[in-house]
Amino acid sequence: MATNDQQIIRRLEAQVAEQTAQLQRSSDELDKAIAAQRQTEETLRESESKYLLLTENASDVVWRLDSEYRFTYISPADERLRGYRADEIIGRPVFEMFNEEGVAAIQKMAQQRYEAEQRGIQSGIITFEAEHRCKDGSWLWAEIRYSAERDANGKTIGFHGITREITKRKLAEDETRRAWAAAEEASKAKSQFLATMSHEIRTPLNALVGFSSLARKATDPAKINQYLSILEQSSRVLMDLVNDILDISKTDAGRLELEAMPINLRQLIASLEEQYHHLATQKMLAFRVTVDDRIPSWILGDPIRLRQILTNLLANALKFTESGEVCCTISRHDQGTDQMIRFEVQDTGIGIPESFLANIFSPFHQLDPSISRKFGGTGLGLAIVNSLVELMQGTMTVKSTEGTGSCFVVDLPLQEAEPLLEECLAAPLTLLPSAILVVEDNSFNRQLLGDILTSWGHRVSLTEDGQQALALAAQQPFDLILLDIRMPGIDGIEVARRIRLQEQERSDAAVPIIAITADTDKTTREACYAAGINAVLPKPVIPEQLAQAIAMQAEGVNNISSTQTFQLTPQALTGLSNNPERIHNYQHLLLTDIDTELRCLRAALERGDRHELGRAAHTLKGLYGHLAHRAPVELAAWLHDHVSTATVEELRKRVEQLPAIVVDDLKVQQEKTV
Repeated sequence: MATNDQQIIRRLEAQVAEQTAQLQRSSDELDKAIAAQRQTEETLRESESKYLLLTENASDVVWRLDSEYRFTYISPADERLRGYRADEIIGRPVFEMFNEEGVAAIQKMAQQRYEAEQRGIQSGIITFEAEHRCKDGSWLWAEIRYSAERDANGKTIGFHGITREITKRKLAEDETRRAWAAAEEASKAKSQFLATMSHEIRTPLNALVGFSSLARKATDPAKINQYLSILEQSSRVLMDLVNDILDISKTDAGRLELEAMPINLRQLIASLEEQYHHLATQKMLAFRVTVDDRIPSWILGDPIRLRQILTNLLANALKFTESGEVCCTISRHDQGTDQMIRFEVQDTGIGIPESFLANIFSPFHQLDPSISRKFGGTGLGLAIVNSLVELMQGTMTVKSTEGTGSCFVVDLPLQEAEPLLEECLAAPLTLLPSAILVVEDNSFNRQLLGDILTSWGHRVSLTEDGQQALALAAQQPFDLILLDIRMPGIDGIEVARRIRLQEQERSDAAVPIIAITADTDKTTREACYAAGINAVLPKPVIPEQLAQAIAMQAEGVNNISSTQTFQLTPQALTGLSNNPERIHNYQHLLLTDIDTELRCLRAALERGDRHELGRAAHTLKGLYGHLAHRAPVELAAWLHDHVSTATVEELRKRVEQLPAIVVDDLKVQQEKTV
């Protein structure tokens, strides 16, 4: 019995020992598991700490969304970037960050991702760009890179990503796109301009080539005169075109220059009124010019460029108006301390489409090519006008409605000037032949100058380069030298220097030298004057201008015969700084105005318009007042005073005497000089 009990006890003890051992093993395993869990938790805490450290100090915004696209985390960088604190973002939907375009992009990508996952395709990292709303109401551009978070079964439980600001890059890209677009537009405009320019150049060239050939074969004097008239008109059209191109080139290079001299503004306006009234009448258009009573008679400015501005605007208005009227209004208003003169040209023409207004003052831009073909032109006129207005410190605006008409407004700060009351213009002298040396490397130009001067009775020596000119000048005396500037070998400026040096060495009187050159910018003119050249004339040579220049330089020697040539008094020359080009320009303007008013006077007499005749006589009285000879002034005054009471024959007699008085006076002066 005892033995059985002992056996049972031993079995029980063995079982207890085994279970105890199992419990110990389990306890050891549990301790290891707990230690491993603690290690895992510690590693996780360290990982999360490092993650937070990275995200919260990163310059990019790090964020996490739940499956409903609501923020569950966002790094502090968002507050630096957009101004929002994390507690203002957590729980809010991501769509609130973007504008409508950005929201649409996200929704589209979300739909594409969902459809792909339905087909068993898991999307990777997705990148897109969108504008982000900032707390202060502004917007910035950012690049977003994100991917989905999934559970063990692959189900999407949220999203995480990075947002990086790219505003500067987007602005740079936009600027690049705009620059490319502008370059393409400019290239297109220039191509169109070149096509138009080719047409505008070839048109007068075609007439020049064709009618010169016909003129060579013609025997009928009437036909020859007709052909010569066409040739002259075509050459002037071509010259105007070249002048426009040169003006644009000077503007681009910053070499367009302005003069400052007294201008009789009212006379300038009157001459333009007469000129364009005639053109308007031909097109059966009404033409009105209204001048504010407060407009001063004399202003300080550049008469050539001011006339260029007004003629461009008036010519355009008439060209693009088929019916209705063209109105020119000149008014005055003060802007601070500046006295502003406003020139407003309004028409009832074809108008300008709104899409063209932004580029209307840009060179190489025109309206629709079909319109350009119909009306002609190169698209340079308004660009030149705008540049001139800017140089004069003025402003230019345009209002236009397609099909209704246009209105151009130019405001210029033109100050009132003292009139040249004591200015008088000496009558031209018909002079004896002179010895003139012509230095020109181009054979055609050389022959042209030679034939012009010879037809005026001068003795002309022709040379083709500077070396020949110096040799001839050393061998024989000349009364005048016409000198080309751009020549191979020794250029004209160096020729002038050496001639002046020879004169000093021999104690000879300085012979007048007139430069004739296609390069008449300020630098060239100053170089010419520094070399001792007396005057500079531009190419192409216009005989009337050449005559005036020779008359101005040949004081004590024989001048050229021309009823249109005159000189200014010493006082007037001083007022114009003795600048030959300014003197020449001023004289040319005065002669043009006198000729214009004479034509207007005769036309008014023929159609019996006494009102217009009185107006023209009044204007002529002022113009002739600049002449040294009093008879034309008195005659114009008589016409003005008796326009309503004198008979037609009495008026006709005085009108016919006006140019005769000047011619007779010139003969008297010639006889006195001889």
